[in-house]
Amino acid sequence: MATYKLVLIWHGKSMWKLENRFRGWYDADLSLAGHKEAKCGGQALQDAGYGFDMCFTSVQKTAIQNLSVNKAETAAKHGEAQVKIWKCSYDVAPPPVEPDHPFYSNISKDHRYPDLTEDQPPSFEGLKNTIARALPFWNEEIVLQIKEGKWPSGIVKHLEGLSEEAIMELNLLTGIPIVYVLDKNLKPIKPMQFLGDKETVHKAMEAVAAQAKAKK
Repeated sequence: MATYKLVLIWHGKSMWKLENRFRGWYDADLSLAGHKEAKCGGQALQDAGYGFDMCFTSVQKTAIQNLSVNKAETAAKHGEAQVKIWKCSYDVAPPPVEPDHPFYSNISKDHRYPDLTEDQPPSFEGLKNTIARALPFWNEEIVLQIKEGKWPSGIVKHLEGLSEEAIMELNLLTGIPIVYVLDKNLKPIKPMQFLGDKETVHKAMEAVAAQAKAKK
């Protein structure tokens, strides 16, 4: 039976995470801890003998609002329940970023998107619209690369078949490589495998176990 491997890594902790800000489209720099996680994740992949022909941005619940605001301040203003909905839900988008927001032009005029007019980049980042952008690329590009024997990295909700409710509780740890073994139809045939030292892998497995227990 033909099998394929897919590796997913949620990028390491960023400066905005350190400052307890919401993160999304804005490309915040990694913190010192994030750089360490990146090195450890890379080492884990190297130790396991992995190499990649191409990479694919991970579609996870990290796709959240891209306002430069503190989580505690937002919760105090709108309530913890509303913040969780904006942060974790599948189809409830956060408020859009207005043109007078300090990071609006930083995103709309990003040099990596020279072919987009200023009004084309989305003014908010939710999981639903992230997946709408990502799945065509997955189906038209990544799937073909995998079947050709190349190794890309990243996607979660689609592979796991998670419901909109379940995705709200998904909380994978940052910087830890996760390996999927897929069948010929690109469906997982084994539970996700974590790469890294014993302590790192143990923490990742504990986190997943805790989430599974919470769902029951």
